[in-house]
Amino acid sequence: MEDHVYLLRSYLPAEYEERETTEFIDYLVAAYIENLPTEKFQFSFTAFHMLYMSYIYKIKWFLKQRGNVNIEDSLQEFIRQNRGASFNTLFDLSQMSEKSSLEKLLRSLNFHANDVDLCKNLVEVRNKCSHASGKIYFKRSQQVENYILEGLDNVNSIQRKIKPLLINIFEEFINENWDKNWIESDIKDWIIKNYISQKDIEEILLFKAPFLKLNSDTKENFYKKILYCVLVSELVKYLDVKGDYLTKCLTVLMKGLPKQIDIKKDPEDAERLKNTQEIIEEKIVPLLPSLSNEEAEKSQRILKLV
Repeated sequence: MEDHVYLLRSYLPAEYEERETTEFIDYLVAAYIENLPTEKFQFSFTAFHMLYMSYIYKIKWFLKQRGNVNIEDSLQEFIRQNRGASFNTLFDLSQMSEKSSLEKLLRSLNFHANDVDLCKNLVEVRNKCSHASGKIYFKRSQQVENYILEGLDNVNSIQRKIKPLLINIFEEFINENWDKNWIESDIKDWIIKNYISQKDIEEILLFKAPFLKLNSDTKENFYKKILYCVLVSELVKYLDVKGDYLTKCLTVLMKGLPKQIDIKKDPEDAERLKNTQEIIEEKIVPLLPSLSNEEAEKSQRILKLV
């Protein structure tokens, strides 16, 4: 059962801006694990459910940021009914009842009504675990494990629904920044701002953007690939299994790469050539020290540095 909480954690943001929030998530993970050996399964489930609702809030906030009308309308209605209420961070969503939060989210994602009811039932299970009813409802691990697996199924179903939006924000980031004077901290800010999780990262890395299939023989394709390589380098830091994502990116970067490329900003400007190797040394070479010796050597060969 211990693995279940780590799986759920992989759906939650890989990093939070506020240290207190990170401590809160770590606290819940620890509470879940520490109550298993002593068979305090109801406390484990309560911690799991709080992490589960943290995921629900993450997705609702993500949809809010993407302008989802149903989510925004439900929040505005809550504000009208509750003077002084406001939603400034994702955990402000905890002001709404959990059943209401689940229903608003799932309906906005077009879940079947029966699935909505099943998801809301987990709130009732949590209530049995946390309310002072005078009874211990769950004395065997299998009793709560069934509900935990049900919760994980719900999370996986929600994740599949938001996959197209994840791809959209990735493409927007590349399209909006490739020709700007971006720095590595801009990528880190993007990850934190969008509450990107390990599972989100896995989805993004599996996506093959159209520009990756093209030769690096135009300013746009070349600079998009440069930004993509740096983005991948930052994203894999949050994965337990780093893989060879970066070396694959570098291979794509070098595809059809000329020695010089025209970097003029306006089509009417005169031709302005710049050595592509100079750009690689500026943006890509600083990434290599974070790699293993084997990967660094392979990367140097791909980049024709040796």
